[in-house]
Amino acid sequence: MVKIDENRCIGCGICANICPEGMKIINGTAKIKNENAPCIKEAAASCPRHAIILEGNEPDSPINNTAPYNKNFEVGRGRRKRGEGRGLGMGRGSGRGRKGRQ
Repeated sequence: MVKIDENRCIGCGICANICPEGMKIINGTAKIKNENAPCIKEAAASCPRHAIILEGNEPDSPINNTAPYNKNFEVGRGRRKRGEGRGLGMGRGSGRGRKGRQ
């Protein structure tokens, strides 16, 4: 069974473009034409607001729970202790080193 959460749907039409035989947009909201269409799962996965709910994937279901997104979390760059990181300390070039040292 397929349901549309009309409070979440923004009427973007992505689902109807991906699955025209299963979805349609009426008055700015997605509607189900054929819930047995083979592309309905792909349409549900493409919904940016997760408004298309497949049976067994209700928002409260542990299958559909995702980790909360922390917008303050940065990936890749940050302060590190000495000796860790990208190797941009001494000797970062391919030259011979400092002149005068042997």
